[in-house]
Amino acid sequence: MKKACYGLGIFVIVAGLVGAVILAHKLGVTVEIVTSGSYYKFTETVSNRDWGTTIGIFVGVLFPSIVLAIILFALSDILEKLDAQATIIEKFTPLLKDMSNEALDKQILADGGWKCPECGKVNRFYTNECSKCHLKKDYIGKGRTN
Repeated sequence: MKKACYGLGIFVIVAGLVGAVILAHKLGVTVEIVTSGSYYKFTETVSNRDWGTTIGIFVGVLFPSIVLAIILFALSDILEKLDAQATIIEKFTPLLKDMSNEALDKQILADGGWKCPECGKVNRFYTNECSKCHLKKDYIGKGRTN
């Protein structure tokens, strides 16, 4: 997606430049039709380039293209940075999850929780059976009978 945004930005700049040149060339000319003669009418067209209009059209067409291209380049950069962050998150998530589980287990045990001797799951103090293997808290040390 980031390469598509970058490529589209390049295309928008090139198309905007070409369109600006063509439109400024075609629309920046004033045409006057002059007729002369008394008996025979002669008509002639006179084209004059109006540079103010030509430059105005050129800038007016090119400016939105440049703005759109800048937005697409920025979007490409943002997507690249998000991709890099996603890679880092994928790399460290299992490590952080293991660390957080160990810390949580220590906290539960410090608050009076108990560790199931059968499956090793740490359970909170107010539970009467293991949340993983369902061993009753009363059976700890006596063996399972159910």
